[in-house]
Amino acid sequence: MEAFRVETIEGIRRVKAEIPGVKTSLGVSNVSFGVGLPARSVLNSVFLYHAVDAGLDLAMVNPNHITPYGEIDPVERDLAEDLVFNKRDDALELFIQHFESKGEVAEDVEANPTEGMEPEQALHFHILRRKKDGVEAWIDSRSRRSVPSRR
Repeated sequence: MEAFRVETIEGIRRVKAEIPGVKTSLGVSNVSFGVGLPARSVLNSVFLYHAVDAGLDLAMVNPNHITPYGEIDPVERDLAEDLVFNKRDDALELFIQHFESKGEVAEDVEANPTEGMEPEQALHFHILRRKKDGVEAWIDSRSRRSVPSRR
């Protein structure tokens, strides 16, 4: 299974180079089958990032379990990349140990990650992370600020 990840990314890159114009698609979560949700989310996110970088056109993923690459904890990102690219013989073991040591608790959740943001920033935050709760309030807030007052 370890070679599957790196070979899939290289396969996408080669197909795109050798058959210009071809479209590629992939069920991303196949790479993380069998690990817990927090670990699976990191692994899927890192794998997706590199697959898209290689030329992937269509990814079948659960968007609720994808984290923007730049927001992944650097230690976890490195562990996932070691696993994706088969950089270490013990990559899978280290990856699993890391997440088991954290327990099944998902990442720390801030009380209000949009506190202090302008409405446009907060709306962007919600849309990017596919968070529906509160979006209407941000849109309404933005609309009230955009409408000229009638005096």
